[in-house]
Amino acid sequence: MAYKKDYIVDTGFVDKNKRLVLSKLFLMFQEVAEAHADTLGTGKAQTTDIGRKWIITRYSVKFNRLPSYGEKVSMYTYPGKNNPFFFYRHFYLEDEKGTLLVVASSVWAVLDAKTNKIVSNPFGKKLPEETREFELPLPSKIEEDSFNKVKEHFVEYSDIDLNGHLNNTRYIELIQNIHDSDFYKDHEFASFSVNYFSEIKEKEIVSLYLDRNENKEIILPDVVYIDTQDQGCEVEIAVQYNTSYNDMIYAYANNINTVEGGTHLDGFKAGLTKVINDYGQSLKVLKDTEKLRTDDVLEGITAIVSVKIPDPQFEGQTKTKLGNSYMRNIVYKAVVDKLGDFFEQNPKIAKEL
Repeated sequence: MAYKKDYIVDTGFVDKNKRLVLSKLFLMFQEVAEAHADTLGTGKAQTTDIGRKWIITRYSVKFNRLPSYGEKVSMYTYPGKNNPFFFYRHFYLEDEKGTLLVVASSVWAVLDAKTNKIVSNPFGKKLPEETREFELPLPSKIEEDSFNKVKEHFVEYSDIDLNGHLNNTRYIELIQNIHDSDFYKDHEFASFSVNYFSEIKEKEIVSLYLDRNENKEIILPDVVYIDTQDQGCEVEIAVQYNTSYNDMIYAYANNINTVEGGTHLDGFKAGLTKVINDYGQSLKVLKDTEKLRTDDVLEGITAIVSVKIPDPQFEGQTKTKLGNSYMRNIVYKAVVDKLGDFFEQNPKIAKEL
């Protein structure tokens, strides 16, 4: 069951445009997560007693709209699928009429307070899990070479939290401050993703970068959607391309976010590489002896690869890597057949791509 906390968006939560400040939304995420953890017996007090501490590692957020000054809103949270090392938590924000405003997904981990290393579930019990519709793909790695440095921030005393590092919401404030209030008057957030890779401590410097490709254009007129079944396994894939150099691929197996990839992702990449090379040569865009690498065909892609199989085998330290070897060929065949059909029916799009 979801945990609920009510808020009134007051003067301390809004900007001069009377809209909720993004960093305050992330503060609400943190507050409601901590409050729910307390009720489950896994909160700050319980982790401190056993020499452990919670950290947030990732967020993905999508917005319908941010609430305005004076609105009454309710923040809900519930635990998602867990594994021994990472704990998924989801959020959604509603207004007084029950209209959905924001949805978010996150991944948390528990550290040893002395070594600062991730430890497996230290609570001696399995934590509750729920599956609902309010779940988002989590962010993948961002390629730094597509960004320009725009600012630097010297980390000071007031930036540091209880854990002795730059507070999670402070990162959000620094990112917001890349733009001014006039910019936010005419722009609203559509989505926001965060990966926390390492700690920043007092007297260190945070560098802020802006994507050179933020005005990227969509290449395909519609998302290419593949839905097929083979050998008792279901494969669903959605593909879109834009003019940036970054790739964002989200892979799932039986609704579990396989952040370490696996055979299904390998099959997708191999099939995509083959199809694009085959059609590049048939359309005379590529020479007969010329072939694109997988890294080349992934530039600008946004894709979701989801498989459902009767006997999933998960590998890796965090058990988030699909290991079923036959899934590589199943996904590979689905991509070659279905994407190949799409290119045959849309040669102009294939050539532009």
